[in-house]
Amino acid sequence: MAGQDGKIRAKGFDIEISDLLEKRTNDQQKSAGLDIADFFIPQLLSKTVNYKAQPKNTVELKSLNQQKLEKFRSKNHLIDILIDVFDLDLS
Repeated sequence: MAGQDGKIRAKGFDIEISDLLEKRTNDQQKSAGLDIADFFIPQLLSKTVNYKAQPKNTVELKSLNQQKLEKFRSKNHLIDILIDVFDLDLS
């Protein structure tokens, strides 16, 4: 398996496995076999994402991480819901 890890990293990927689902689920949810989709789908169906328009003549300086996040947002507007669901700190 270590060989595969090296090949993936050589292509620029840095993947980590999260134990967030294990930490946030109770015994009943675990025994029911719930997976990550069981938590996302209700959130995705119940929320909408609103963006505030920026004035045309403003210049906003963004960090590299902010730029990457904006790129993700341009590809999938639901990224903010994922950030909210996992209570991610993006500072």
